[in-house]
Amino acid sequence: MSASGNADSGERARIVVGAVASGVETSKAKVAEHAQGKPITIGADDTLEEPTRITQQHQVHRLPVIGGHKLVGMLSQADTAQHADEHRTAPPRPGEMVSEISGP
Repeated sequence: MSASGNADSGERARIVVGAVASGVETSKAKVAEHAQGKPITIGADDTLEEPTRITQQHQVHRLPVIGGHKLVGMLSQADTAQHADEHRTAPPRPGEMVSEISGP
C-alpha cells in the first residue's frame, strides 16, 4: 500500500503480483500480512471540502467513509465531483474537479 495506507487498483495489483512472485500462497495469505500504513478515512458527517482536501493531500482516489466506528461506504473522486457539481452556483471549468483532487 502507499504511505497513506490506501491502495488504488494499480497498487493492489502490485501487491498481489509481488506476493505471487515471492512465492506467497495467495489462497492462505492474509491481507494484514502485506498491508502497510494507516488507512486514510473520511467521516460520514464531513463536508465535501474535506474529501477533496484529503484526496489531494494523500493522492488517493477513494476514501472509506466512517460513521461512528463502522464503515458506512466508500467515496470516490467521481462521487465527490458529481455532488460538488450539483451544489455549484457557476458552471465548472473542464477538468476542474479532477485537477483539484489529483493536483500536487
